[in-house]
Amino acid sequence: MWSIPIVYVTCAFPVGDRLPPIASAHPGEPPLRGRDAYRFVLSNPDFNVCMTGPKNAAELEEALAALDEGPLSAQEFERVRRIGEFVRAHAWMG
Repeated sequence: MWSIPIVYVTCAFPVGDRLPPIASAHPGEPPLRGRDAYRFVLSNPDFNVCMTGPKNAAELEEALAALDEGPLSAQEFERVRRIGEFVRAHAWMG
């Protein structure tokens, strides 16, 4: 049986806003945008499918911007991983 990793990316923040401050792992580093999360998944060979569920046209535009910007550079990819590790390590802080 095949195992197909699937990710559903969702951001519960209004378009134009950024993720909460904890989503920026280092002072002075800009927080991630919704499109950064999509680009991370689309750039990661461990995933075969990336789905989105926009609730309005603005969220759809944000998701589609990931396609316009293309894959993450190696530097961007490591930045997203670093931020993800930081958020996971500090998620209990609420």
